Amino acid sequence: MCTLNEIESKYCEAISDALEGKDLTASLLVELSSNFYNELKVKDISHEIDDDILLYQYGVYDWNDEHGRHFVLDIARQFQLPSEDEPYQLSFSLIFDPEQFENIGAYDCWSMDFGDIESFVAHIKTTDGFKVAEDCIPRTYCISFYQC
Repeated sequence: MCTLNEIESKYCEAISDALEGKDLTASLLVELSSNFYNELKVKDISHEIDDDILLYQYGVYDWNDEHGRHFVLDIARQFQLPSEDEPYQLSFSLIFDPEQFENIGAYDCWSMDFGDIESFVAHIKTTDGFKVAEDCIPRTYCISFYQC
């Protein structure tokens, strides 16, 4: 168990350990995110359905940043502290060249809309964005932590 202030460094450390000798793929992003959800818990979060949830999202974007036009495949973990109005999100994103994703619309879904994390993961693997990303090599990955 860790504090909310430690969760980003715990994710980065766990990702680094998991990637030793491996390439980061869409499947590995999903596997790591679901494992971290089950294993890395934050103190002072009840871990009830709305207080610790996952958001899966993807789309082609250009946010005028260092990535330019790109496809992002992201799983964000959202934490809600009982003492605060706005949640925190820890986002784990794969960044791809956009060409192979031009015909795929943006998509998102929440883990709370499924019976359990296994069903959520099974659904992710059926989505068009995941299926195409599975056959592509990401440019890079990003971890970001912020309050919404």
